[in-house]
Amino acid sequence: MTAARRRRTAVCLKLSAVELEALRSRAHEANRPLSHFLRDLGMGAPLPQPVPPVNVALWQELARVGGNLNQIAARLNRGETVGLGEILPVLDELRPLLQSVRQGLLGRPT
Repeated sequence: MTAARRRRTAVCLKLSAVELEALRSRAHEANRPLSHFLRDLGMGAPLPQPVPPVNVALWQELARVGGNLNQIAARLNRGETVGLGEILPVLDELRPLLQSVRQGLLGRPT
């Protein structure tokens, strides 16, 4: 970081307990430390929108199934034999997840 961009000045801000808790809550929802949240807000930067819990859960599930697919692909790339009995259950898990993603992208409930 260049000297011109280095942050060296701290600002003191007096808040009530209620105000502090409200700001902490908003910063947490934006997945930002409080100081970053306040700086972004003050500088007019767009704040990230909270991610709905259902999206987080779906993302985690897709990551898990994607990891299984990557393991199968790695085995195939090494020239190992992978039976359909190993592949089909992963694909069966993936199919409804992909359908949920498609419907979500269209704004339709799943």
